[in-house]
Amino acid sequence: MRKIGILGGVGPQATAFIYEKLIQSAQKNHNAQNNDEYPDVVIASIPVPDFISSKDRIKDAEGMLIQAAIGLESAGCEALCIASNTVHILLPQLKESVNVPFISMVDLVSDRCELLGYKKVALVGTPALLESDLYSKALSSKKLSSLLRVKTR
Repeated sequence: MRKIGILGGVGPQATAFIYEKLIQSAQKNHNAQNNDEYPDVVIASIPVPDFISSKDRIKDAEGMLIQAAIGLESAGCEALCIASNTVHILLPQLKESVNVPFISMVDLVSDRCELLGYKKVALVGTPALLESDLYSKALSSKKLSSLLRVKTR
């Protein structure tokens, strides 16, 4: 069984949510019932400085998250994911720091929107996320556009 690493803590609730979704997916898609039928998961919950409302401390957070990603790789994780949309701003730097693939929430959402035939997508997110072009780039590569941007903080 492959080991999955979750880079979380930037919103501990988001980390708990993604872990719960992994459990539900194992039950639904793989009929997991017994302990040994669930995926091997390592969660790195990193209390990084806030860069969601302001990017002033993003370099500090970046260093902490890179160290956590390296730790997940050292723990034997074969794939990594990020439990926070906003942290995807740092995905290029995180990818460079390890030799295992990252599963991108932004790419998954864009792929799903394309699959469902959407043409325009409303975005709800933190100021840092909405000021970035993460979703704009991913959506436009699928011939989709972002219609509305609603800040959550």
